[in-house]
Amino acid sequence: MNGSPLWHQNPALKKWILDAVLLCKPDHVHLCTGSEEEFQELVKLPPFIPLNPEKRPGSFYCRSDPGSFKTASPMVVMIFMLQTT
Repeated sequence: MNGSPLWHQNPALKKWILDAVLLCKPDHVHLCTGSEEEFQELVKLPPFIPLNPEKRPGSFYCRSDPGSFKTASPMVVMIFMLQTT
């Protein structure tokens, strides 16, 4: 691995991301690098609620505020965080 994020090294994944952005037209896109520093910063944000560390170490519940969406459309935002040790 050359130090760049995994999504950056995978042409099929890069195309899938671009296709999703073109389809969904988000105001902002943030692609995670997967660094420990980024992980620690993300889990400090209000939507992340730590789960029981004994049962689910490193796991968080994340929800969005329905009032934060521009339109009242049935939209689901999914965030997957994968941390390797």
